[in-house]
This record gives sequence, C-alpha cells and structure tokens, in this order.
Amino acid sequence: MIDKFQNILSHFRYCGSEDTAYGDYLPEQFGKLHNHCGCVSYALQQMLGGDIMQGKVNGVPHMWNSIGMVEVDLCSEQFGATPITFFQQGGRIVKPRKTINKRFQLFWDRVQETYYK
Repeated sequence: MIDKFQNILSHFRYCGSEDTAYGDYLPEQFGKLHNHCGCVSYALQQMLGGDIMQGKVNGVPHMWNSIGMVEVDLCSEQFGATPITFFQQGGRIVKPRKTINKRFQLFWDRVQETYYK
C-alpha cells in the first residue's frame, strides 16, 4: 500500500505549482506541496474514495484524507513530518461541495493527465 501512495505522491508533486497553491507558495522552504492540502485531499478522494478531513496541525488549518481505517496526509512534509504520514488525527469530515474550487480542478486535471497516461 505504501508503494501506491509513494507513486501517487510523486505525481502530485509534479502537478503542484504556484497556481494551484492556497496563498503563499514556498516550496523550497516547506516542500513541493506547500499550501496544497485542499487540492491534494480532493484529488486523493477522487482516486481512492473516502472522506476529506479538516482540522488543525500545529495550529494551522489543514485537510487530509480518511480512507478505510486509516487517515493519510500527503502534505505533511510542510509541517516537518515525513512526506506520507499515516495517523488517526481526529478532525471533522468535510461535507462535499456543490461546486469544485478552480485550484482543485486545475490540480486534478493535471493529475489525470500524468497519472492515468
């Protein structure tokens, strides 16, 4: 299973950029997926299902995924953790949106172009 997440993460890193980040984008300081938690959690949910979770990490609002019995964060590197973190954080489930954020859609389009080729 970790191999699958590593493969997905490499595609996500390739797709992340300033135009898909939320707010300031400092990849050199905080990793390639800095401020991409919404895009990443949306794309991972599209790929593997599950729920998007929301809470705070180190006092910062953040999103990650709950898939089956595990919670996974592919953006944890920005908080000084390993690039793929499995945990049971205990946030709240985000209700599905009626419309998709433009940044999320742009990121998801790029993922589909690279991952599903």
